[in-house]
Amino acid sequence: MIYNRTFCVAPALLALSIVFQWGCGGSEPVGEIQVLKGSAVVSQGSNHTRLTTDKRLPIHLGDTVATETESEAVVRSGQEVQYLRASTEIRFDSASVGGPAKGAGCVTLLKGMAWFLLPKSEPKAYKFQVSVGNVIAAVKGTAFSLETTSDGMNINTLRGEVDIISKKSDDYRVVGLTQSKHLMSTVKGGQQASYRGGAIAPTPLSPADSKRLEAEIFILENQNITISNF
Repeated sequence: MIYNRTFCVAPALLALSIVFQWGCGGSEPVGEIQVLKGSAVVSQGSNHTRLTTDKRLPIHLGDTVATETESEAVVRSGQEVQYLRASTEIRFDSASVGGPAKGAGCVTLLKGMAWFLLPKSEPKAYKFQVSVGNVIAAVKGTAFSLETTSDGMNINTLRGEVDIISKKSDDYRVVGLTQSKHLMSTVKGGQQASYRGGAIAPTPLSPADSKRLEAEIFILENQNITISNF
């Protein structure tokens, strides 16, 4: 919810007010979570809300969503769909360049495994990024999965392309850019890769893995998910 108040204050105080609105749980939602199976916890600072199967809740910037064991959840954010597997934790860091109504622009996968589905688009600017440890997965329109590991991450790209970019600082952003000078590699549709020790080298998915992942995506895309407004 956006606070509908008129402030007659100095510009510095007005700027502080804007930062407060868009950085706290009271800001405009960037998406909505629905628990598909089991339970999940949505945290904003010291506030924690536990949701069970079929329950829904708006997601705001700064929120962290954590699925519990044997649980799954989906977050629809603008045109993005994020499927969280069991024991997965993700934080919503900043909005899309089009504003909160267009969904999240930057998220951090803290642990676990998630699928990220974005509509196909012309290869222009990056629309979405996922931070995982020391790297960023930046996309323009694709379907891919990320899984954290003890020493890096694994990625599978089914459609489109995902650029793996070295993260030079915790607040490094590439959304809105057409490219990054810190590009390490591009994982194309039909490829997989593992990031370990600062290196990444994409390889083709095996026919069996490709078929299995396509079947998984088909199931995800055809679930009866009803999430309002997003």
